[in-house]
Amino acid sequence: MIEIAMGVRAFDGRKFDNELATEICLGKRPQFNKGTLRNYNNLVKWCLNVNSKKRPTASTICYYIKNWLDEMNNGYNYKVMSQFYEADKIKPKFKSPIHPDNMYSSKKISTNEIVNIIEKFDSDEILCIL
Repeated sequence: MIEIAMGVRAFDGRKFDNELATEICLGKRPQFNKGTLRNYNNLVKWCLNVNSKKRPTASTICYYIKNWLDEMNNGYNYKVMSQFYEADKIKPKFKSPIHPDNMYSSKKISTNEIVNIIEKFDSDEILCIL
């Protein structure tokens, strides 16, 4: 969903390693372009909730997106449609560097190393389940 909204992959320009994995487990989330539709941002943030039990189901995501599309196709919600179009105008201007690491392929990561780093934090602060 981040890639659709921004036109780039989440954390593009960062090396996909244990440091980034740890930051994500501790709550780091991708940033949005300023013009991205607020409702879409809220849905994406809901999907990225640190607590996986609080994330929406695929059916719920489909429900929201279908409603937006139906409203736009039927002309009921011109405001939502215009916000999506405005966000699309901004998207091509946003560029981030692609990291030279072959980060978009599968690789082994050390979950033990990540767990060791996370254990240094107060357990009440961490909601991430590895």
